Amino acid sequence: MMTTTAKALELGGRSLPERRGIPDPRREAMWLLARAWGVEEIALRLHPEREVPAEVEARYNDWLQRRAAGEPAHHLTGSCEFWGRDFAVSSAVLVPRPETELLVQVVLDLPLSPTARVLDVGTGSGCIAITMAAERPKWRGFAVDRSASALEIARSNARRHGVVVANHRVESGTEQVVQGHCAVRIAANRIVARLVERKACSSPSASRHREIGLHRTPPRTGGFQRAT
Repeated sequence: MMTTTAKALELGGRSLPERRGIPDPRREAMWLLARAWGVEEIALRLHPEREVPAEVEARYNDWLQRRAAGEPAHHLTGSCEFWGRDFAVSSAVLVPRPETELLVQVVLDLPLSPTARVLDVGTGSGCIAITMAAERPKWRGFAVDRSASALEIARSNARRHGVVVANHRVESGTEQVVQGHCAVRIAANRIVARLVERKACSSPSASRHREIGLHRTPPRTGGFQRAT
């Protein structure tokens, strides 16, 4: 006997715990079921009597168990929206945070050269560097991370959105890849944006440096945290 949409949502509401920011587990269950089924949430509301296909029910039940155990919802679905674009995510990267879009807006509003160079430190899914490249096509983007798996996801996302971002794996430090006369350095694991402006004169020693920092303390998670 197949399960109806209403019964599937009832099961989800009982299976998921209340979470900070999501006081209604049924609401989260509806979000999961819609993505497991590939339909809009409004379709679930309008047709509670519709039977859930077996393969959708199996996927949904698996996601419910993993979500109840604490796995991020976007890691289950494998994607997350950022700045109006869909980005692939996995356990190899952190889920892009909504407040990181504020960081992107700050950098886009900076009075930079039309051909500025942007360095995304700890790129994770690549959402910052890729968004910069898409919004400012003439900027040259660089993305670095310690994780080869994260960089592979970032490359895949860059291909998905049709932008070119140079990806590099680093063990420690970033200064060796900050080159050129003008660069933006973004260390999103601390939600920090820095503008490093270099105006070359007659000699390297005559260069002028200016840094503008915007700082926000993140929640403590322990260990190395890749940026989103």
